[in-house]
Amino acid sequence: MAHSSIRFALGGFTTEQEVDYTINLVKDSVTKLRELSPFWDMYQDGIDLDKVEWVQH
Repeated sequence: MAHSSIRFALGGFTTEQEVDYTINLVKDSVTKLRELSPFWDMYQDGIDLDKVEWVQH
């Protein structure tokens, strides 16, 4: 159900703490965005978004 993607790169000097920090930051951000998303609510309610007939306003 992704609407976009993000790519991460690790370098030779990337620390484990930086990776852990980034994981937590992304996890918290995704949670916040899901709370704002009506699509996430529909998905959780079991609605197949591919079968919804969308109309243009």
